[in-house]
Amino acid sequence: MNQTNILFRRKNSLYIEKQENNLPKPLLATALKQLEAFSYTFSLELIEILQTWNDQEFIAWFIDFRETIANELGYNVDHIPFYKNFPNDVMKIDEAEIYINSLLYYIFDVQPLTLIQKRPPLRNKKELKIIKLAKQDDLILIIKRLIDSTGSFKSQDIEDIEFVLLAQNKPQNLLPELFLSKEKMVIVLKLLYQSKKISENEIANYLKTATDILRFCVALSDGDPSLSMNTKFKSFSRKERKFVLSLLNEIPHAIEEMVKRRNVWIRVGEKLHPGEYSKRFPHTANLFNILRNEKQISTYQSKITKYISEKNLTKLTNELIKRPGEFARKLDFVLRSFTEENDQRYIVSQFSIVCKDVSTPVLLSLWNHYNKRNDERRIRTFFPKGNVAKLYAIENKIIKLSEVIIDVVLNIVKKTLSERFSVKESLGKVWIDESYRNFTLPNGLRSASKSLRTIPRGSNVPIGEGDIIRFFLYWKEGDVDGVHTGTVDIDLSAVFYDDNFNYISDISYYELRNQQFKCYHSGDFTSAPKGASEFIDCHIPTLKNNGIRYVVLSVNSFSDHSFCNLPSCFAGWMLRDDFKSGKVFEPSTVMDRFDLANDQKICIPLIFDTFEQKIIWCDLGLQDNLEYYNNAKSNSNSLAILTEAMTEKNSISLYELLELHAVARGELVTNKDEADTVFTFNEEVTPYRYDLIVSEFMS
Repeated sequence: MNQTNILFRRKNSLYIEKQENNLPKPLLATALKQLEAFSYTFSLELIEILQTWNDQEFIAWFIDFRETIANELGYNVDHIPFYKNFPNDVMKIDEAEIYINSLLYYIFDVQPLTLIQKRPPLRNKKELKIIKLAKQDDLILIIKRLIDSTGSFKSQDIEDIEFVLLAQNKPQNLLPELFLSKEKMVIVLKLLYQSKKISENEIANYLKTATDILRFCVALSDGDPSLSMNTKFKSFSRKERKFVLSLLNEIPHAIEEMVKRRNVWIRVGEKLHPGEYSKRFPHTANLFNILRNEKQISTYQSKITKYISEKNLTKLTNELIKRPGEFARKLDFVLRSFTEENDQRYIVSQFSIVCKDVSTPVLLSLWNHYNKRNDERRIRTFFPKGNVAKLYAIENKIIKLSEVIIDVVLNIVKKTLSERFSVKESLGKVWIDESYRNFTLPNGLRSASKSLRTIPRGSNVPIGEGDIIRFFLYWKEGDVDGVHTGTVDIDLSAVFYDDNFNYISDISYYELRNQQFKCYHSGDFTSAPKGASEFIDCHIPTLKNNGIRYVVLSVNSFSDHSFCNLPSCFAGWMLRDDFKSGKVFEPSTVMDRFDLANDQKICIPLIFDTFEQKIIWCDLGLQDNLEYYNNAKSNSNSLAILTEAMTEKNSISLYELLELHAVARGELVTNKDEADTVFTFNEEVTPYRYDLIVSEFMS
């Protein structure tokens, strides 16, 4: 990883400096021609500076940069399908030969001997993406925005932040005085602590509560700092133990927070051995003594439960307003617990008093929740905290609230957000691209896959022009942390549903083609010591004409390996004009490439809607069904529910958030030419720049 890699991936830009040489024009032209194969080119500003370089430095730099682009598009490996002339061979071959080829491969590991035929040139002529010139401080600004914002880090964020922070002489200068996200805080502190780039005193200035310290222990153990999943705590060094015990010793009222997570703290205590330092840290030793002896402590949560059961509304709201964030999170439950309209109005009026003290992300969650609160939906969906790569769908039995109450809550939330945004820098006249309505807000990034472009889950992305959508998968078996994976078999499938989510058919290793739908599979590899690729081609007009609305891309681990335990595993999709022109893998046609690296064995990256010509971004994992083989057909019912959930999920859009900013900080206009601030794909704040969106518009 280097600065070039990060800037290109995050901002489609590069930072280079002017020199005093003269680059030969044929050399520059050759480089630009090679970039066209990836559907990229340089901006005029970049070209002008590169012309001042010498040839040797330029060649070395360009080779590295070309490798960066190849990695991002998935072109850094050899993609050779089972049927090497895919899709031609699969279209023409008869069923008997398919059967014999499969039998020979599965039993004797013999692949069909096929010469790769010469293909006509690729017919697609896509518009080139222009790589722009970055400013000198762009990389630092990106990292600062990632750190100084709400929410959680993607795994890629952590890698980028570590690279930049550890390259600084004084990385503390990039840290905010107060972190907006406790998760991000402990991850950053852990990186600096383990690299000895920060002192214990500096860390202590950030860890002010018992829960902060617990998160730090979890981070040191490579666990989930959201505290929503179990952590296997490491054996802390003596230095680490003394440091954590000393931190707890300085927090006078830590016990109430610790009791909420009594069992977790007891497990931490087993690694910290507080008894060994009871004389030096007596308060800490006493805290663990209380936890181990299960002494009863009256907590905030126990009071809330008690007052709800007693229907004591006055005491309940008096307690809730002490913690505005908790009040916001429990608001719907409290409203459902008191059904009288006067009681509900009183609850909402009390919440309005402290709404200004609720964080922006929580207010946005409230807006999202109440915006479609009473909609008639067959199922309700939600992502569990800490593992949003999973989606749960349950029957919609939620008790409806009065529309009047819902409107009051929404007005309070929007008014609070508007007042908060109004003190930010003026935007003047604002124009927003209507396509921003297709994108949800970038929440739940913790489990988001590394990808060519970061798309928030549930977003709808128009696919553009092209009749063929080609899905691809690559994986490799080998050593991971010194242990060999053994034989790995990953399968690529596409499952077809109609407009009512009824299963129609699928394309997979057991069904390589469907002539009626014009869909073809490149063939199944059952091991990958040198890497293996699988492809699926779908003819969009034919699917649509046959009543197939949803094509669900499914990646299944037949060999029962979790994706995170493989040396390499990624997938993506291309858009083509026809089946036969160009190579099987053409980097210029790649629309998205994403790593499969979660702890699941089934991944649903996306759903393709043939009727509306759009991709619905999912990036979800399913638990494997232990009663059946792990393939698409055995999971077709789960996929149908997931498809219904993702296609009917109603979330506030990026457009609505920016619209609120526009009204609060300026004036929304319909004429782009008269706008002072423009939100469009050609400007800075695109739907894929989540670092900007989260830091500037969601904090």
